[in-house]
Amino acid sequence: MTESLKNTLKTRVLYGVFLVMARIPFSLLRGFGWIAGSLAYYVNGRSVKVSRRNLELCFPEYSASRIEKLTRQSCIHSAQCAVESIWVWFNPSEKVTRRFVAVEGLKYIQQAKAKGQPIVLTGAHLGNWEALLNWVARTTPCAIAYKQPKNPEMDPVIRKAREKAGVEMVPGTREGVKTMFNVLERGDTFIILSDQKPGKKSGVFAPFFHRPAYTMTIIQKLVQKSNAQLMYFYAKRVKEGFLVHIEPAQFDLSEKDPVAFATSLNRGIESQIRQSPEQFEWSYRRYRPQPDDEPPVYENL
Repeated sequence: MTESLKNTLKTRVLYGVFLVMARIPFSLLRGFGWIAGSLAYYVNGRSVKVSRRNLELCFPEYSASRIEKLTRQSCIHSAQCAVESIWVWFNPSEKVTRRFVAVEGLKYIQQAKAKGQPIVLTGAHLGNWEALLNWVARTTPCAIAYKQPKNPEMDPVIRKAREKAGVEMVPGTREGVKTMFNVLERGDTFIILSDQKPGKKSGVFAPFFHRPAYTMTIIQKLVQKSNAQLMYFYAKRVKEGFLVHIEPAQFDLSEKDPVAFATSLNRGIESQIRQSPEQFEWSYRRYRPQPDDEPPVYENL
């Protein structure tokens, strides 16, 4: 059997598993996520160790027992996010949005739209961002920055799911950047999660929870060139589904210094994470790379 055929069969099997999972009742699926996350924590693999290291770095004031509790909670929420996302991908957008039980800060979007002002929505991998895209797409025309997943077999699945919700996918290429500006020029909303590491020469080092983190500069360019309103958002996991939280950026959006802008941007991200730290994706190696004079963070894990 050729490698290509093996990959095709794996994809079909995976797709079939996803279809079955999407038919499981939402609350029961969350329960499966709780079990999977708990098992992952006790196995103590690399992602768990990275989560623990990040929490130790970001919350040096926390006791060891509190760090350990947050590590376990983060594993559970990450697993729940994964199974919820499968449910989101394979169910109608209308069914997904019924899981949004409350919205805090909707007035900020409404006010910007009333003025005809474009919006840049940013945030972290906090709560469930896949479900959140469905809500945003039903609230305002929008597009999202998109990076192909590490497993290329997942690319058409994610694309189809997001486009089904009405979200325009914009790759992080040179042509994609032009599209980002076009989205804002026509007064629509552009979505970009800013806790991700940018490409080479596309970021600056700025403080993020006490330590330098390589931070994207594209948000500064998008906001200042289009005169867009910058807002933070996330979908918090609550008992019956999700709660959307939206708040405007509370710093000078005309700031020209990229490091100063990135520092303020990260401060807003920190603020949202502190609201629900157990629901943040702590397994992402946010502190890689580090400046030349700083030691590596994730060695010996």
